[in-house]
Amino acid sequence: MSVKLDQTGSSVFAEVAVVALSKAEEAAARECFQVYDLHETGFIPREDLAELIAEQQWCLDPARTQSIVDARVGEEEFVSLDQFLAIYKAILAKQPSAVRKQKTSKKSAVAPTRIDIQDLRELEGFQRAAFEELDVEGNGFLGMEQLKEVLRLMGIPDSDGDDYDRTLASQMQQGMLKKEGYVNFEEFLQYRNAVIARFVEQSKKDAYEEHTEPE
Repeated sequence: MSVKLDQTGSSVFAEVAVVALSKAEEAAARECFQVYDLHETGFIPREDLAELIAEQQWCLDPARTQSIVDARVGEEEFVSLDQFLAIYKAILAKQPSAVRKQKTSKKSAVAPTRIDIQDLRELEGFQRAAFEELDVEGNGFLGMEQLKEVLRLMGIPDSDGDDYDRTLASQMQQGMLKKEGYVNFEEFLQYRNAVIARFVEQSKKDAYEEHTEPE
């Protein structure tokens, strides 16, 4: 994975290029769009786009998702299919291939796409590159603030809005993380997985509450 500096000089991860959507990915994206294109006009209201994206449960920070949408839709009130495909493609660009395959397999009732060893290696490489970028001393450890910065750079959602502190405290209480203030790569993966699990749990809870609210 390539790394570059933004305008402030901060290190950020360059977006992984996606040359084109696969046939399965494009079919999944079109199917999502058609659910909201009730009158088959080729356009959906912009306010419906946020709900459509939320339903996909991408593990991407809302601020980054919004920047992707703004860059491709601007101030327009309606979103075309082509614009949505561009948004879908841009979000996929921030997902490792293993995640992309999982997403496609959920949409395929005929031949689910398997994640192979190469995908797993790429996923680990993606995470290790993020870890090593902030391991400035090269000793194989990150401090808590560096750990949080890696999660932010990777676009991992902060479900509780507390800079990941709640999940960090929970992991320490369970003995999953040490209290010395530093984590190695394996401990970083444990924490990252816990943050993602928290995000999925909160997303399911929010979706349940939304559908059970009295009209």
